[in-house]
Parts: sequence; C-alpha cells; structure tokens
Amino acid sequence: MDNYLSNNCDWVNVETVMSTSNDQVVVAPGSLIKDWTEGNRHYFHYKLDHYSMNFYSSYLHSYEVKRDMWKANDSTNVVKVEVYYIKGHEYNVDKMVALY
Repeated sequence: MDNYLSNNCDWVNVETVMSTSNDQVVVAPGSLIKDWTEGNRHYFHYKLDHYSMNFYSSYLHSYEVKRDMWKANDSTNVVKVEVYYIKGHEYNVDKMVALY
C-alpha cells in the first residue's frame, strides 16, 4: 500500500513476547495479553488486533504505572487507561488520566 513511509510498504500482524528483569516494564504495540514471572525474569505478551505498518517501537524501563478505567456517558464500553512514567516525573500523570 502507498503511505507516508513508502510506496511499497507491507502491513503486518504484530505480536511481541519480551522478557526483562523483575523491576522493569515492557511497553510494546497492541494490548497486553499476559504478563508473568519465571525465576528472576518478567515476561510480557502484547498483540495488535489490526494490521500495522512494519514500523513500530518497544520500550522497557523501571516505569511506574497509573491505571484507571474510562467509560463514555453514552456507551457500555469500558476502556483501560494506563500512563507509564518514571518515578520523580509524575507531575502531569493525574491530569493525563483525568482527560479521559
């Protein structure tokens, strides 16, 4: 398909399983399907529910995570909201969650 990256770009299914030390969090494209610990390793399994350009990033760090739920007034759908941040840099986290 033609797009802003290339006139010959493949669209792919993205599924990622990564491990890191127990004190770190992995952020990857898609929804977190499962996370678990084996020994001293923390594993994360992410999967996109749609095709993506083969151009994406994954991150890992000792992140803090603020979790909340959002529901539109006229909807029964509930959306999980997560903000990943580095401890000491949480000054806008509550504002970001409140936007939803």
